[in-house]
Amino acid sequence: MNLSALSIRHSRILIVVLMTMVAWGGAALWLLPRQEEPVLTWRLANVITRLPGASVERMESLVTEVLERYVEEVDEVEHIYSVSRAGLSLLQIELSDDVTDAGPVWQKVRHRLTQATIELPPGVRGPDLDDEIMGTFAQLIAVRSNSATYRRLKDHAQRLEDELRYLPMTASTSLFGDQQEVVQVELDPAKLAAYHLSFAQVAAALRSRNTRRPSGRLPVQQNELLVEASGEFETDDQVREMVLAITPEGRAVHLGDVAEIVRTTREPTQPLARVDGKPAVVVGVRARQDLRIDDFGARVDRVVAAFRKTLPADVECVVFHDLAGYTRQRAGQLSRTLLMSIALVFLATAVFMGWRGACVVTATIPLTGLIVLAVFLAVGIPLNEMSVMAIIMAFGLLVDDAIVITEQVHRRVAEGVAVDVAAAEEPHGLTAPLVVTTLTTIAAFVPIYLLPGGVGEFVRAIPVSLAICLLAALTVSVTAIPWLCTCLMAEPGPEATTPGKLVAMATRPVEVIKYLYRAVLARAVVQPATMLLLIVIVLAALAALGLSLRRDFFSPVQRDQFVIDLYGPQGSSLSHTSELVRQVESILAGEDAIVSTAALIGRNAPLVFYNLESQETYANHFAQLIVRVADWEQTAGIARRVQDKLQAEVAGAECCVHILEHGAPFVAPFEIRIRGPSLVVLRELGRRAAEQLQQTAGVRNVRTNYGNDVLKLVAEVNEPVARRIGIDQGTVADALRHRLDGLEAGYIQEGDERVDILVRFPAAARRDIADLEAVYFKPSVAAGLIPFSTVAALVPTWEASSVYRRDGQRTLSVLAYPQFGLTPAEVSRQFAAWMSPMQKELPPGYTIELGGENEQRHEAETNLMKNAVYAVFLILLCLTAEFRSFRLTAMILALIPLALGGAMLALFLTGWPLNFMALMGTMMLIGVVINDALILVDGFESRRTTGEPIARVVVAGTLQRSRHVVITTVTTVAGFLPLALSPSLLWPPLAIVIIGGLLLATLVTLLAIPAAYVLVRK
Repeated sequence: MNLSALSIRHSRILIVVLMTMVAWGGAALWLLPRQEEPVLTWRLANVITRLPGASVERMESLVTEVLERYVEEVDEVEHIYSVSRAGLSLLQIELSDDVTDAGPVWQKVRHRLTQATIELPPGVRGPDLDDEIMGTFAQLIAVRSNSATYRRLKDHAQRLEDELRYLPMTASTSLFGDQQEVVQVELDPAKLAAYHLSFAQVAAALRSRNTRRPSGRLPVQQNELLVEASGEFETDDQVREMVLAITPEGRAVHLGDVAEIVRTTREPTQPLARVDGKPAVVVGVRARQDLRIDDFGARVDRVVAAFRKTLPADVECVVFHDLAGYTRQRAGQLSRTLLMSIALVFLATAVFMGWRGACVVTATIPLTGLIVLAVFLAVGIPLNEMSVMAIIMAFGLLVDDAIVITEQVHRRVAEGVAVDVAAAEEPHGLTAPLVVTTLTTIAAFVPIYLLPGGVGEFVRAIPVSLAICLLAALTVSVTAIPWLCTCLMAEPGPEATTPGKLVAMATRPVEVIKYLYRAVLARAVVQPATMLLLIVIVLAALAALGLSLRRDFFSPVQRDQFVIDLYGPQGSSLSHTSELVRQVESILAGEDAIVSTAALIGRNAPLVFYNLESQETYANHFAQLIVRVADWEQTAGIARRVQDKLQAEVAGAECCVHILEHGAPFVAPFEIRIRGPSLVVLRELGRRAAEQLQQTAGVRNVRTNYGNDVLKLVAEVNEPVARRIGIDQGTVADALRHRLDGLEAGYIQEGDERVDILVRFPAAARRDIADLEAVYFKPSVAAGLIPFSTVAALVPTWEASSVYRRDGQRTLSVLAYPQFGLTPAEVSRQFAAWMSPMQKELPPGYTIELGGENEQRHEAETNLMKNAVYAVFLILLCLTAEFRSFRLTAMILALIPLALGGAMLALFLTGWPLNFMALMGTMMLIGVVINDALILVDGFESRRTTGEPIARVVVAGTLQRSRHVVITTVTTVAGFLPLALSPSLLWPPLAIVIIGGLLLATLVTLLAIPAAYVLVRK
């Protein structure tokens, strides 16, 4: 069936179809969801469990190991990472790559965690599963003040959170840095003794007084009244006036007589937030995935603007992270790149085919683009950086089909054939090779499509979108382009054959090039083996440049943000870490290019980018800062300068500055994992690995996740004495806990807000060891009070600050970053010199392996190589179906690797690394080379039936089809040139690979294909 002839014959139907698709595509441009990055399946979750007062060893054995045992029974769980700290267990669960719907799996995990609680010790809080840790926040809004209390900040922040939560486009909201307010009953030990009261008696009295209990129902006539006994506190004064006892003289002893009632925040405090040096409570809002993030950002901005007007003068509201702004910036840059590509394609085509042919070819771009958007809307593909980039990548290719058809029609018209006849006949003869070239280009991207896990989800929009673009372009080329030729091309005559001005200007140099090419081509068909050998040697030498190129996995992100991870000494208090953060903030304040700084102290920052990961959640010695600069192009330079300053000026802390990068999440680019049972042996092996890593050139910020041991006090009970006077270990532990942490004893109900009441001793009574030794016990079998020293002694001892495990085994990680300007792959090559000897010296039961970026890159490259089999098979199938010849198919496949020489040379000359995007460029290059080779070989095969000598067939066929090859090369280079010159850090490697590879691949096509064809057909 001749689609071109049908389109011309039924042009009105074609016009209606095109107008419908254009309208549909225009609507899709407005309706399609817009995102900055592709949405990934949330395969990571945290499980947090607390047991106050438990040591690290107890948390590991009584909590962490139990939870790991239950969770690992879920089949979809791939890895379990855990860390046990004093009183805290944190599990990070990673699902396998083949999980695409994580919701049901997390329900199974919750069920197993619920079952595990029967084996957990008494007093455990949790386990609590958080399966939203991968959810990137659309906006982070800080409510901050230097003078307002945390209660006021929290009240304002909750009010803003309530307004944002009920926006129709909101997925979820969260608060960070909010502190829990408590009413603290600070007991005076001397006054307690004067009234013969104890800590436990006061706490018990508060609990029994502060209650509201149902007391039955009273039938009254036809009604039934509920009866309730209420004793709830509603004000601080009610707590202060509560009666504790009656003296022998009949005087009431009120709580205020023996204690001071104060409002304060709970100690130890929750993780803190500071924004631009001011205490803050941060409101995080996530957007639904099926909407335009820029529209959502505008809605949130309006809510925030209205909220600011309601704040008092001493409270501010600032937005320090806005995903919608980044999305708009990226969309604007992509739009400018697209328009520039269209303009360059038009100019390049006009040089060879005149303005009429250029109009026909260029019309393919917007027409195909709108059809693609309509298909996106139909199948549910959102607009994000990957899908839009695929469209721009396709624009360099989709004009190829249009050029081949338009140029062939143009040539036949110049020979005197009527335009409508040429437009109906010529495309039909080219349909088969164009279909094959389209399918082979799509097949080259099958390995990308089949990549599993987060990396696959991140880049999968590229092969899918590219396939849609190429298929739409092919459809337009064989239907709309022939009809446009009949509308825009002149009929045979002087106007049709007279070259345009641009063509006339280029005639002389073009004729010289043609003359030289004819001479070389004549030599190539006479001595094909010599020509092939020369080409293979030259291009193979260029391809070998790839061995010397810098290697990388993914490029940095185009963001005006960078991150600072601060690690204080293990065992640091939250207040000490906060002081370290203040030092960092003062240094950052001296950088004029820094716009804002947001710090989360005691935990990792809210997720501002999809792969920002940390295992230091809820660690008092850790803080994470999100720093925003004025110009994203200066981000790397400012980050490097800040790293040098922090390293020189901040003592007592490790400050690691790193910029955001694409790719799978990992804790650090360099990770050496050592597994084994003994903490002592692990630390020694980790020390040796860290020393080796510090001596490796190009490495910075070397640390181990275990850190140093921390000092603790152990109350060793004299059991014979304790038993004789009726005191046990539990009584000693409770007395110490009451002295240090206090005891919850009810609450105050203030409207819908509940404020806990905490009974404890004042700060002056719990400052040093002497205060603990001043504890007295009131035994059940002895008169009077027994001092602490009679029953127990406080013995200082050292213990591990934390224990990390991976898949049930204790694992120590040595972590580091590459120096700024270096890629991890460049430095990783040096590891082999000392990793192999160290592996041989490991004790039995211990293993060492590389993790981090090296592991992720190796896994992705391995998956690509495995999936390449499918691409080779599909390309082989398409070529064999087209030529029905194994020899011709093998000839084309054998020459494809030679095209990589130009790609490697281009990367070498421009200094870009050989990264994942460059690898995708080589796959696209394969499709382009096959396209050009097919056009030539198809011309040879159609002429070979005439019976002419094979050399004459090849020369004539090459000269006839070489124009197609040259024009498509020039227009493709023009289409990709804006991407190569873009300030982005993501696209240039891909565009440079295609441009450099295509320029040399054209020589391969125009010289190697004719020479190889002569050898094959002889």
